[in-house]
Amino acid sequence: MNLWTFGYAKLGDSGGLARRLAPYGVERVVDIRYRRASWAPAWGRMTEATVRAAGFDYAWLQGLGNVNYKGGPIQLANPEDVQLLVHLADQQRTAIMCACLDVEKCHRLTVADLLARAVPGLVIEHIGA
Repeated sequence: MNLWTFGYAKLGDSGGLARRLAPYGVERVVDIRYRRASWAPAWGRMTEATVRAAGFDYAWLQGLGNVNYKGGPIQLANPEDVQLLVHLADQQRTAIMCACLDVEKCHRLTVADLLARAVPGLVIEHIGA
């Protein structure tokens, strides 16, 4: 199984999202932000519509969000929700999404590490800007 991660910062809109993910054959985007708020309108209240307009299925797993997203150490709301993500990724080619461009500073890396432990042989690719 493969899984991708990406940050939406600098993507703009659904067209940018489609161009970013098309080479990977992604079918579903899983939003792992704790709060679906953003300075960019396409990624706040309109996130689901933006993702669907780009041609992808959408899911939000708040439990995999960082409750300290405004600062402090990374703390996932409900790390056990990684099993829900495994289930979704078994069904469709999946990418997990947050705002951060730099995965090294993002909780996506923590989620990816949990996934790697939960699914032996999982290939995870962090898609850059």
